[in-house]
Amino acid sequence: MPQASDSSERRYHGFSLKSVCWGYRDLFRQTIERLFAEGLIGGEKREVTEQFFSLLKEADQSCYDHVLKRFLGAIHPGTHWIFDLPGSFGDIVETGHLLATAKPHYGVTFFEVLGNGGLGNTPEQVRHALELTRRLWAIDHDLALAMVRGYQRLLGRLAPREIDLYAEAGIRSFARNRKAGLAFLEGTVESAETYVLSLTREARLQDVSPLLASLLKSLTGSEIAVENLSQLDADDLIERGANCVCLYRWLYLPDRVRRYEDREQNRAWYKLAAIVAAGCLAEDSFCRIHGHPQFATLADL
Repeated sequence: MPQASDSSERRYHGFSLKSVCWGYRDLFRQTIERLFAEGLIGGEKREVTEQFFSLLKEADQSCYDHVLKRFLGAIHPGTHWIFDLPGSFGDIVETGHLLATAKPHYGVTFFEVLGNGGLGNTPEQVRHALELTRRLWAIDHDLALAMVRGYQRLLGRLAPREIDLYAEAGIRSFARNRKAGLAFLEGTVESAETYVLSLTREARLQDVSPLLASLLKSLTGSEIAVENLSQLDADDLIERGANCVCLYRWLYLPDRVRRYEDREQNRAWYKLAAIVAAGCLAEDSFCRIHGHPQFATLADL
């Protein structure tokens, strides 16, 4: 079998095919030469090229070679864009190596999922997947791997912030029951689908508060702060079933609404609450003086 020449090894930034188990050497050589020919490494892409070969130098004629084979297999036209983003490429290499160092099959799974588009097909999606994987890795290695396996099921259905909420639910489940938490993040249990459906219909105050503040100002002529209802004394409000509290210059609403099956209907509930509050304020009802600095006590009132 032909061996890499000294000039080839220099071109390979110190990486030698001799460090790869013999059964993979032709595959590695062909893939590397193809990447050079396509301009994905070499030339002006010095940073990416160095990162690429820094991972290949982990070859040990043993288990890590299986990881590297999956890494090279993840490189295809659908993932070529990562070579144009040194930061993202470096994060992928570092995260894959982090997982593989703990257990080779972690790294194998990571690169297989990457190649299948399971971590996303845009820089934003992949970046979020890597950040989430590292955060979960700090909690438990298997928890992070479960998220890697289940991430693709969430793409296209949930926004990044919603995926974070899903991950938090998985962490809570994991704290109660390890097996159940892993299955939840992989998305292989019914409760996972139920939670995804709840997120897709949910409207959240943080998303609509700027709109509500503008609506209130246009209807009342006053700056009305839209705040989370949880800032108030919640026990009495829960007992009374209160979901909307309007004061002199504040409107307090729940942080999330799941009353209806459709998200837009739940967003409409927030708008309706703001319009009702605006009507009360515009007509100088009790909420107009409640909380007013001139009426701090009953005697003042």
